This record gives sequence, structure tokens and C-alpha cells, in this order.
Amino acid sequence: MSFRDRDVEKKSDKLAQKRIAFGVCGGIGSVEVVRIVRELRRHGAEVTVFITPGVTRFVGELSLAWSSGRSVVSELGADVDGLEDFDVVVIAPLTLNTLSKLSLGLCDNPVTMVTASHLGKQRKCILFPTMHASLANHPRLAEHLEKLQSWGAVVHFPVLEEGRMKMPSPEQVVTIVLEHGTSIRN
Repeated sequence: MSFRDRDVEKKSDKLAQKRIAFGVCGGIGSVEVVRIVRELRRHGAEVTVFITPGVTRFVGELSLAWSSGRSVVSELGADVDGLEDFDVVVIAPLTLNTLSKLSLGLCDNPVTMVTASHLGKQRKCILFPTMHASLANHPRLAEHLEKLQSWGAVVHFPVLEEGRMKMPSPEQVVTIVLEHGTSIRN
């Protein structure tokens, strides 16, 4: 069997025919996204990556496009890619900045647009906040998270290590997406 460079070896079809909008925010955790997106694809998912403007300071669009096998949505445009029909929105890493914007209903970049649209359709969003411990202790964080959860968002808190909420492993992300798979629409 011959593989193209962007192909992945399938591990399962548990996410077959599932369209995932994968939001990436500008934090150091974004360097892990290439591995996470490829792992989701190994389970059959079709992944479209959406990024905030700060992401390219940490990881390039070319790497993200390679990992997903699709173009990256890096700006709001006439096609309004964020209004497409996805089965689930996953955001990892989710920064305090973007988390706050989401809870206030602000849509000024592709990640906030696709998430606001998805919440407006009452569809599943899985959020992975990652940030320095001092930011995780911000007085408004709990309020913003509570609001997002009341709208149906699932929040997965990573382990606090070295004073930071760090990115989960690719396998952990897949497990969590699969765990909520019964509520991902068919």
C-alpha cells in the first residue's frame, strides 16, 4: 500500500464521516496541534483547522494544512467558512482571551466565528483551556466557563504542570472526542 505524504494510517473508523472544526488559539500549546489533528484523522475524522491571528507566531499554516490535509481558515472572508455544518467544534489550545470572547459572543476571528455559529446551532463544542496558572486564576475565568457550559460546551481541564494548564496528548483529545461521540450529531 502506498501513502501520500499527508495520508495517515487508520486506527479505527470511530470518527468516520464526522466533520470536526478544530480551533487553534495563539499559545505555546499550539505546537502540539499537528499531532492532535493527525490523530483525529487516524480515527476517520475530516478536520478543518481554524486559527486566531496569534497562532502563526508559534506554528505555521503550512504545518496545520499538512496535518489536516485541508486549507487552514485564517481570516474571516466572503465564504464565511465558520458557518459551515460541522459535527463538533474542538478548541485546543483555548486561551483566556478567546475563552472570554466566546462567553461574550464576540466573533472577530475564524475561531470565535465557527464556535459562535456552532453554539447558535446548539451543537457540541469541546474546549481545552490551556494557560499559565496566574491566568487560570483570573476572577472572570470561572464566570466565563460557567456561561459556556450552560450553553452546552464541554470543558476539559488539563493537568496543571510546571505552573501551567498544559495541552492534552493527542490520544487524550481523541478519547474525549469519542467520549462525547454519542452526542455528536449523525
